[in-house]
Amino acid sequence: IDNKDLVLSVLSGIAMTVLALKLGLGGIVSLGLGMLIGGIVYAVQSLLEYLKNPTFTNLGKFIQGIGIAIIGLGTIIAIATGSLLGVIIGAIVLIWGTIVKYWDNIKAFFQGIIDWLTGKSDWVREMFGDTIGDIYDNFVAGLQDILDWFDVIFKGIKANFDEFIAFFKNIFAGDWKAAWQNVKNIFGNIWNGIVNTVKTMANIIAKIAINIGKT
Repeated sequence: IDNKDLVLSVLSGIAMTVLALKLGLGGIVSLGLGMLIGGIVYAVQSLLEYLKNPTFTNLGKFIQGIGIAIIGLGTIIAIATGSLLGVIIGAIVLIWGTIVKYWDNIKAFFQGIIDWLTGKSDWVREMFGDTIGDIYDNFVAGLQDILDWFDVIFKGIKANFDEFIAFFKNIFAGDWKAAWQNVKNIFGNIWNGIVNTVKTMANIIAKIAINIGKT
């Protein structure tokens, strides 16, 4: 019951695969059709879950479903054209969705490592002196900057996804002013992401330069 969305998606994919085989399609094409249908079913169910509970987990599941569907479509295209580009794109989307799905856990894991390293700062200074201690602190601070940057990026993706959903809701409701505000919010989030990326890279480069100078 807890995994009903996954179970139903797999069953839908199997049903489509069997149907395609019965219709005389090749095994690989049938498998591709099964993955395409299964991925779409999984994505739709995950989207419905996200609308009720907008978490990274449900967003990640939605992206995973899209990735599986793209892999299925890419498999069919690969048989016709010999190009694996669709399969590769689908695999990238699937991996990205998996990271988004477990982002809270991934962030907590790496934050724990950074906190542990931060707690060793005094020990490093006692053992190797203040110069090495400064280099060590800058290195750890750089790791924190990178983790914070990834967190902002993922939150920005989620925020824009929420804005897209709100945009379509407002369009169907005829609230054009709110829909236009959603569009402005989306571009504002993208701009903020670019600014944050530039700031993060500048901070990391500055810390590297300081460490090189101290070294």
